[in-house]
This record gives sequence, structure tokens and C-alpha cells, in this order.
Amino acid sequence: QQSKVIDEIAGKVPQKMRIVKINVDQSRQIVRLYSISSIPTILLIRNGLELKRMVGLKSKREIIKIVKRSLPLVSFSATPDPDGRLP
Repeated sequence: QQSKVIDEIAGKVPQKMRIVKINVDQSRQIVRLYSISSIPTILLIRNGLELKRMVGLKSKREIIKIVKRSLPLVSFSATPDPDGRLP
């Protein structure tokens, strides 16, 4: 389940980065603002601007790879192994 993957990654990101999950039924303004039409959708946002959009289920490995590529100044405390597991 994508929510579980996000929770696992959240514990590994630096403090200057926040991971926020929203309920699309309760957060209609955010859904409209970022034109979210599919679930799950993962957005990388900096200063209110969308940097990257991932739609559909993604593995831990995929998410971490995309975040690292999109946010080169952010360093993770862990790197996934070949199976996508975090230490």
C-alpha cells in the first residue's frame, strides 16, 4: 500500500523536508490547486511550486530515486538496497 511506503520514507528524510499526506475528500482546495485527478498522486513541492508529479503506485526505491534527482540539495539518511529496502 502506498501509504505504508510513504510512512517508511518519511522517517528517513531530513528535517528540512516534510512529507504530508492528505485526504482528497477532506482537502478539496489542495486537490483543485494542484489538479489532482488520480490516487495515489505524489507531488514534490518547493515554495508552493510543483517540481515533480508521480501518479500511481511507486516503490520506495522509485520514490527515493525521484526525490533525490529532483532535490539535489536534500540528502537522505539512508539509501535503499537493490530490493528497495531501507536500512
